[in-house]
Amino acid sequence: LKELPVSDTYGLVIDKLQQRLYVYKEGHLFSTLLCSTGFPRENTPFHETPAGEYAVVSWVGDFWSDGGLFCAKGLRINKGIMIHEVPCVITTDDSGREKRDYSRCERYLGEKASHGCIRVQKEKTPQGVNAEWLWKNLSRKPVTKVIIWDELGRSLGYPDEDYPLYYNPKGGKNYHSDPNCLLVKEKYRPMTEFTWGELEEKPYSSLTPCPGCAPQLRREAIDTVNEKNTR
Repeated sequence: LKELPVSDTYGLVIDKLQQRLYVYKEGHLFSTLLCSTGFPRENTPFHETPAGEYAVVSWVGDFWSDGGLFCAKGLRINKGIMIHEVPCVITTDDSGREKRDYSRCERYLGEKASHGCIRVQKEKTPQGVNAEWLWKNLSRKPVTKVIIWDELGRSLGYPDEDYPLYYNPKGGKNYHSDPNCLLVKEKYRPMTEFTWGELEEKPYSSLTPCPGCAPQLRREAIDTVNEKNTR
């Protein structure tokens, strides 16, 4: 085994149960991102993302994956596993302009979906963090430490009923973890507060979780996560 000095500025924790990537800055939680780790099936157990301690060892860049998926800003943490932006499908219109469609994989952020790599949201968190930010800001020397936390033997609990959430009452379709989420127009920020315990009541019952600020899941979604956690 080789010992490496690690950066004391930024570090990453990837929680396979929560399907969240946590960015720590100088030992304190800085930002939370949605991610997708490996989704193993009976005939593809090797798609499981391995838990453990790693380091960002190389900036691989863009690459193509199976199914015609384009993966940008790949950061390698071991021989077969990378952290990269959520994949997209690239097409060209009649004028030859490139178009990138992220909908195929973006809808699965927050749950297992990959072939083993860690897919990370392209939308910015309230702190301005996304896959591109990781690419630009993680330390190359000394290396950035990455901890992948296994879900084995764990389950999600419910937040407190009075846990704060936010929404835009003037036509907002999402609920948020931050009143100043960057996916909401500035004129609607800060947003209106409500509580997790009110999520199933009108007008909040029709809201969907924001793809940028990684809010708490609904009770039903938490139950689904725990039911699927059969490892």
